[in-house]
Amino acid sequence: LFAGMLLAPVLFGGESLLAQSESNSASSDAVIRPQVELGESQAGSGTSNDVVMDVADRFGAECLRSMPTMNRSVDQLVRAEEAQREASQKGTKLALREANFIGSVVVPEYKLVLCSLPKNACSVLRMLMLRLREEPNAHWNANSSQPHPSRNQIKSWNDRAQNKRAHVELQSLPRQEIERIANDPAWLKVAFVRNPYTRVLSGYLEKVKRGILGVGKATASSTFEHFVDELVTRSPRYLNEHFRDQSDMCSFNFLQYDVIGKIESLRDDLRCVASAKGFLDAVDYGWAKGYPKGNDGLLDISTSHETRASAKIREYYTDDIAAKVYSRFRTDFEAFHYPQELPSAPEK
Repeated sequence: LFAGMLLAPVLFGGESLLAQSESNSASSDAVIRPQVELGESQAGSGTSNDVVMDVADRFGAECLRSMPTMNRSVDQLVRAEEAQREASQKGTKLALREANFIGSVVVPEYKLVLCSLPKNACSVLRMLMLRLREEPNAHWNANSSQPHPSRNQIKSWNDRAQNKRAHVELQSLPRQEIERIANDPAWLKVAFVRNPYTRVLSGYLEKVKRGILGVGKATASSTFEHFVDELVTRSPRYLNEHFRDQSDMCSFNFLQYDVIGKIESLRDDLRCVASAKGFLDAVDYGWAKGYPKGNDGLLDISTSHETRASAKIREYYTDDIAAKVYSRFRTDFEAFHYPQELPSAPEK
């Protein structure tokens, strides 16, 4: 439904997205082995597998070995992949399952695909994506003589982080470009996910309790239990992406992500990805001018979307509510290796 929305290749300075980035990795592509063949299932539940080891070797980043891959053997995901292949064979477009608003973001300057979903630190991650697009190959550190971004630059990234037109979305590219990215081992593909228990609560606290969104008959005056009762009866296709199944977005039904980052370990995982692709300075430095009360790192700033939901789990969840959320979002729990038990510690 959302794939192939542009009928001509997206251009950057007169070149297609992939053609422009080709020169950056021409020397290394010859010795890099592909992650998987297109359409191959990537099953498994741990981090000690050949796929992750290969990714770590490809990008020279040992930390990638500690990041999990997606468990693609879950029945619902297997069926989604089969449906995608069947639909794609019948037409010229790829039947990608993506977020309605902003899906997986492509950063050609770094050969990076990053999926940042609502309630999964998407505001700061999308600010970072804009910075990488607009300040490629820039380097900062505590003693750097290179000027840090100005207050106006940081404000601009914050203002445009949720602007669909400010990003290059995977789903907006022509089919041949999407397939090329999927099979090019020089591209790192990472999706950031969150424990469904925490994500559901965060969506309720920020969107429902503040009167921004509703789900069915659940409104700002509704209890968390009432909200969950409304949520679990609805198909993902009819849910706002703040509440929708994570496994039903990010083009998971087609794209084989190299690694999965988790909000519970966001600092370590994002810094690992940044180190692997050469933009660690953009994560660690240059953000304090826009947020005077914070430190200089991206993850030290605060946004209006934070709810501290992970510290409130025991306040809102009963055994009955937890059972309903687990049953409804079981595919997410299994695909991203989250236990059925409620999380016992706040996110880092």
